[in-house]
Amino acid sequence: MRELGDVSGTIVAVSVASLAALLALRRFLPVLPALIVVVTAIALSWALDFASHGVAIVGPVAGGLPRPKLPTPPLDDLLKLVPAAFGLFLVSFADEILTARAFAGKRREHVRASQELLTMAAANVAAGFTQAFTVDASGARTAEAYRDVALHPSARVTPGVVVHRLDDRLFFANARYVKGRVQEAIRAATTQTSWFVFDAEAVNHIDSTGMEALFDLSHDLRREQITLVVARLRAHDARLRGRRTY
Repeated sequence: MRELGDVSGTIVAVSVASLAALLALRRFLPVLPALIVVVTAIALSWALDFASHGVAIVGPVAGGLPRPKLPTPPLDDLLKLVPAAFGLFLVSFADEILTARAFAGKRREHVRASQELLTMAAANVAAGFTQAFTVDASGARTAEAYRDVALHPSARVTPGVVVHRLDDRLFFANARYVKGRVQEAIRAATTQTSWFVFDAEAVNHIDSTGMEALFDLSHDLRREQITLVVARLRAHDARLRGRRTY
């Protein structure tokens, strides 16, 4: 409360307007609402000179590709980072190799752990020299790619029905991504979609963000005259028990 005197009215107005616009777009125009708000805010910042009114802006952003640079952290910092980095490496590599072997086994393929390790190491060395994020595998996105009908000759395409299976939790970290993949699957359908089936057999947990994303998706699909059906839902999730169609 003691800091209220330092509050900037301009910043509060910009924040409230941005949040209101984002919420309204998510409800009435759910196609890329965040991108629309960001682009509009950039244009208004340039036109109204937000920086001169105390609103912090990013400023000029260097263009082009990053220039390779040899990382030279202080020795003390390097020694502090090594134990945590080694632990992260073990977890990341274990997740990657298990994911690779699981999906390779379904296609009767063999995965060489040494080759996977070499590839992962080379990618992370390149990331280090270009100041990029660390490189890792994604079990959820691997599963998305594997579920392509083209990879399963025995699969049948039913006109008007799109089936989406998620082999992961539905939670804050992937909720938006899953919604985007659903929209992509519907747009890629060769016929008009009337039913969307969300196969939840492998979903072992849904947090509040995932639940909100599922209900938002049902509302969005309803506006497009598409019925959402949740199939093979685990019985322990009481929040969806008794509701299979939305």
